[in-house]
Amino acid sequence: MEPIKIILASASFILALLGSQGLMAAEERPRWQSEWEGIVAKAKAEGVVTMAAPPGTIYRKALVDEFQKEYPEIKVEYLGGFPVQIEPRILAERQAGRFLWDLYVNGPPSALFTLKPEGALEPLLPQLILPEVKDEKRWVRGFKPGLGFADSSAPFTLFMFDATASSVVHVNRAHIKREEMGSFKDLLNPRFKGKIVMDDPRREGPGVNALAILAANYSKDFVRHLIAGQEVVFTRDRRQITEWIVRGRYPIAIAVGSQEVAEFQSRGIGGEVERFVGEFPLVSSFSPGWGSVGMFTKAPHPHAARLYLNWLLSQKGQAAWVQATKTRNSRRVDVPPGDPGMAIDEQTRYMVFQSEEGNALRREIEALAKEVYKEPYGR
Repeated sequence: MEPIKIILASASFILALLGSQGLMAAEERPRWQSEWEGIVAKAKAEGVVTMAAPPGTIYRKALVDEFQKEYPEIKVEYLGGFPVQIEPRILAERQAGRFLWDLYVNGPPSALFTLKPEGALEPLLPQLILPEVKDEKRWVRGFKPGLGFADSSAPFTLFMFDATASSVVHVNRAHIKREEMGSFKDLLNPRFKGKIVMDDPRREGPGVNALAILAANYSKDFVRHLIAGQEVVFTRDRRQITEWIVRGRYPIAIAVGSQEVAEFQSRGIGGEVERFVGEFPLVSSFSPGWGSVGMFTKAPHPHAARLYLNWLLSQKGQAAWVQATKTRNSRRVDVPPGDPGMAIDEQTRYMVFQSEEGNALRREIEALAKEVYKEPYGR
């Protein structure tokens, strides 16, 4: 009987040892991983995530397709539109007690002054779970106010994941030779009077952003002389401004979209149109475009919202953004830029004019444009 006792005692010892090792392994397991698995399970149970996001099939593809491949159990309900269209609707719904949306993905300026003051946006840092998302070293300029977050101070509610160098001017070189325009100051050259079109800066958009960059580097008087003295044409039709420059009707365009130009050029039209590359004397700028994200308070699907937020800011999510948009860049250091010529770096001094800090100058420029230019937009 003694050998049997020894065998049983040995077996008990081995089982106890294995049990203690399993307990140690569980204790050593990263806390974030257990939290993440819980979020994933609850998100799948919710089965849906709702977002207010940019218009157009390109952005829907960037924000929906790859996510749905990875999480087919979670349906994405997508409200596409410009901020001026969707923000009043969302605020009206919330005032009526209807909390329908989980996430906001769009440009930050108007959200900072409409959604945030109404308490509609959650502080975002507590929503981040994945280590690769929370690690500031993964992001150019990290989580810095005004460069990482659009907010200038806590609570930080809008994270800018896109960082594409601001494109201020495009030129059609079939009509304007290089020796004719070598500096941004040449925009005031009398020979270009009546030859410039731009996105209407009397409203929120890329036009007022472009003029704010010029004002920051030269002066507000420079901007006044430009729009008052050069007979600049304003338009709110992004396709129209692109078509006008590629066909040479207006050979200089301020705040035309690089993506729209690339679409024309892919069809063999406007090959002579190029982004004007000049040096700003004081400060460069990058734009998040429509690439900032916030989470609504009282989100109807909070776990799916957290899952999606962390996915979007992961390497996979940011790669999907860049690959779909083609001309936009991510702030993540491990995601190759869609447009290397518009990538930002750690050395240049940047200011983001869509941030809370930079927005004050935008508002001044918007008011100046309304004062100087009273005609209807477009011609």
